[in-house]
Amino acid sequence: MECERCAASKEQLNEIALRFLPLAKKIAWKYTGRGAEYEDLVQEGMIALFELVRRYDEERPAQRLSLFVWYRLRGRVRDAAARLRRDGAHDSLEQKFEDDGFDVPCEEGGYAVFDLLESLPPPERELARDLASGLTQKELARRCAVSQQAMSKRVRRLRDKVRRTLAS
Repeated sequence: MECERCAASKEQLNEIALRFLPLAKKIAWKYTGRGAEYEDLVQEGMIALFELVRRYDEERPAQRLSLFVWYRLRGRVRDAAARLRRDGAHDSLEQKFEDDGFDVPCEEGGYAVFDLLESLPPPERELARDLASGLTQKELARRCAVSQQAMSKRVRRLRDKVRRTLAS
């Protein structure tokens, strides 16, 4: 008798989660192009929906189900997009620049971007590699034990330096 009730409960949870599928698709669409594919984000959203509906059913918070799902689903999809971006990081900086179309040839037959990166001081080179691997300024700031604002200034100076060098 317990199994029948569990099966009915699972069917109801699935129905409820499927009602929120359009919301999961909309949120996934907003985070597409930030290092994750749309279909992957929809799948992550559906997994999160099933977990959220099950959790709502167990906890019964004072909030309505729609608000409970709305507030939590966006964060879950955003976190999944960041995780997929980090997991899908390129093998090397050269690979990242080739994939992004930064293959600007030099007169010597090399590539201007790669020569520029090799000429950077080690801290700036490491910062460029970390940015190319998909780390956010917040993650970099935490890693370097500085504020996010200080890291933002470092990144801006690095970008300006790269732009000036490539323009000349």
